[in-house]
Amino acid sequence: MRRAYASRRAALAVAGACLASQGCLVEFPERAATADADLGAVARLDALIGQGEAGPVGGSSTDAFTGTGPRPPRDARSEPADAAGGAFVKPDAGRPMPDDGPATDAAPIVVPPEADAGPPPPPPVGVETCDGVDENGDGEIDENAGCGRFIQSNCSAWLVWANGEVAPGPVTDFWSACPALPEAVGYYHTASIGCNSTRPDGRFRPVTIGPWGADLNDNDWLGVAFRCDPAAGPVAARLQAQCRVFLGQADFLGVDVQPDDADTWGACPAANESARGPLQCVGSGGDGRFHAMQLFGDVDYTDRFGIAFRCDAPPGASPAEQRWAGLMTAAVRVFFTYAYWFPPEDNNGWDVWGECPGADLDAEGDERCVSSGRDGRFHALTMDGIPLGDVDYDDTLGIALLAADE
Repeated sequence: MRRAYASRRAALAVAGACLASQGCLVEFPERAATADADLGAVARLDALIGQGEAGPVGGSSTDAFTGTGPRPPRDARSEPADAAGGAFVKPDAGRPMPDDGPATDAAPIVVPPEADAGPPPPPPVGVETCDGVDENGDGEIDENAGCGRFIQSNCSAWLVWANGEVAPGPVTDFWSACPALPEAVGYYHTASIGCNSTRPDGRFRPVTIGPWGADLNDNDWLGVAFRCDPAAGPVAARLQAQCRVFLGQADFLGVDVQPDDADTWGACPAANESARGPLQCVGSGGDGRFHAMQLFGDVDYTDRFGIAFRCDAPPGASPAEQRWAGLMTAAVRVFFTYAYWFPPEDNNGWDVWGECPGADLDAEGDERCVSSGRDGRFHALTMDGIPLGDVDYDDTLGIALLAADE
């Protein structure tokens, strides 16, 4: 054993000397059987010497390549070796095998904090309801708040008629059984006074003319009222005070033809009523009372009736309050109607009257109607062409208030 070790040391010394002199073959005694094969490998290696260009003298500080042959391709995985001065580092060195557990000194996994999302979102804005308050704080009041439905359900428009002998007067708290009862209609043309009001159902309500054999003429009164239920909240009082229903009469024998669509009718709306004459008007006044005008002349085919619904902001109101008044004007349609004889349907009101409410104006035939048009203007209904020419005991007037599309 000691002898073999000594002979191997001697062989290594000889090999070192030969390598220093560039080229000699050293055999270890143990490999004598494979000497021929090794000589062939050395011969192939010697054949490569001298090819290509010489590398930098002393090697590169980055890759320590000192050979004279072609530069071998670089492997990115050798960069750690280069950084270590050329010492070879196995590419996978230090990586745990798949079956290995986590290293005990492994750095803890750090989850980066979530990006700052900024301040929290504001709470949901308020939902607008028809109460005269800006719940969502956008500077508008009651927009898209269903105020048309609110007015139809909590407010009522009234149409009243009376023969001059029993008329309560131009301004009054009571008209026949109204407002204690929602209507007082002489269905069989026996009464000399009558009244009717709109209801939450939106149906058309009639007012008949009487007594039997009477005509509608300058001995009669025609009027309106607009009332809102105070139990519906503060906005009900505001609606009653700021919104008015107007009724107008025009007699073509005394004036030029009044337009079907006009900003004014007589002195209205600047005034709540005009002086009696061939072009006259009256409004509901904002006080919930009945306001009436004494008719002019014999009411017949030469006459027109006008209807308007208008809400106005008080003097000095803010722009938001002015816009609110405009929204309320557009929230409903008030209809004035005429029919020859009594409409042949249910006495508890009618869903349609002529072409209304599908149309805003139907000025032909035995049943006629016109709406306020949602614009605060006066819209007219002509009596031209009515049967027998006169409005009298065998005719019926009517009124309706319906929420408009919002």
